[in-house]
Amino acid sequence: MANEFLNMLIQLGLASTALALLVLALRLPLRHYAGAEISYKAWLILPLTMFAMLLPHRVYQDSFTGLSIPIAQLAGVADAIELPAGRNWSSLVLCLWLSGSFIMLAWLVLQHHRFLRNLGELTKHQDFYLARGIDAGPALTGLLRTRIIVPGDFFQRYTAEEQALIIAHEKIHRHRGDLIANTLFALLQCLFWFNPVIHIAARVFRFDQELACDARVIIQYPQARRTYAEAMLKTQLHFTVSTTSTISTIACHWQSHHPLKERIMHLHQAHPSLLQRIAAYFLLFAVGGFSAYSAWAATPASQVNADNTPGLAKETVQADSYLLATSITVGGKTSSPRILVKQGREASFTVRMDEQQSKWDFSFTLKTPTTGNTQDAVMVEMIVKKDGVVITKPSLLVNLDQAAKVQQRTPEHLNDFDLSLTASLLKKGDKF
Repeated sequence: MANEFLNMLIQLGLASTALALLVLALRLPLRHYAGAEISYKAWLILPLTMFAMLLPHRVYQDSFTGLSIPIAQLAGVADAIELPAGRNWSSLVLCLWLSGSFIMLAWLVLQHHRFLRNLGELTKHQDFYLARGIDAGPALTGLLRTRIIVPGDFFQRYTAEEQALIIAHEKIHRHRGDLIANTLFALLQCLFWFNPVIHIAARVFRFDQELACDARVIIQYPQARRTYAEAMLKTQLHFTVSTTSTISTIACHWQSHHPLKERIMHLHQAHPSLLQRIAAYFLLFAVGGFSAYSAWAATPASQVNADNTPGLAKETVQADSYLLATSITVGGKTSSPRILVKQGREASFTVRMDEQQSKWDFSFTLKTPTTGNTQDAVMVEMIVKKDGVVITKPSLLVNLDQAAKVQQRTPEHLNDFDLSLTASLLKKGDKF
């Protein structure tokens, strides 16, 4: 279980890194061609593709005599990052990984609470809140109850027109759900806390978010570019080192570490034409669709259902369904295919290292134990063949969700193999 979860995290980590690099490469050309709003939407490729990786595969077959493909293909992309055998090692790595994630999550939560505490007592003014201090805000905070926060000297620091632009900016954040996007990206940073690419991508993502928001404000107030730039400058002048330490990763901040010069220069970019936007959306759709399908297709789908029992294909029989998670080492190479097995039927697969090496056949039949605890165990009858010759026929009483091992050592080491399997009950009384 730990090894499977760790492999899933590794696959998601590799995918998120590749996707972040892809978006980082696309964002500038998209921004120059189609504007900041579409460039910001390119980040949707990241969560949508990662979600596609978790979608189920159609990998079960009703009638099946054997699977004869290279063993590397059985394990999918995970074989490129095959971990050394051993549950303890995998569990240790998983424990360290998740410990780092929880530590970073705790740090982000404390950072956000510190930000809220430093706001002080809030005073409501129409549709926004006035903070006590002058270093708080403008910002948008609160996932369930969003609130626009402005500094204590909001009415003295900004003109009436600048105030309207600032409130419009924060309302756009709220309307687009940017707080949810920030939270999801922060969770991604926690999950892959050791990956610098994810942290760089998070910083760039929030910058693109601000540029997209700026662009939307200018569309609403096309004659207010200069006033908007002056409001940015006034805010940045109050941005101090002490303010930096109290910024929340989740909240949407007007004042932040985003380059002021680039934001002001971007205010003068012409609004893209309809044709440019359509072409950009088509590109995003094509790239996003290709990325999602490729990631889904590359996700290991090594479960097979092999029915080799004559005369049972059209019967309706009540039987339990089990998932056998195996780890097979033959000829010094290891892979971990998974097999869906229904009680009383034989499931098998064939593996071959390469064209020059021998063909190994493994078949499994699961039965109810005749003795012992029949609720938490299953009898596994195996047949192992090499080049069509039966090597061994072991029978194992396997406790559910616990690993059992079969090893064979011969003097010539020609018929050596190591097999570890874990049986998990998927469904009671399934019909087939």
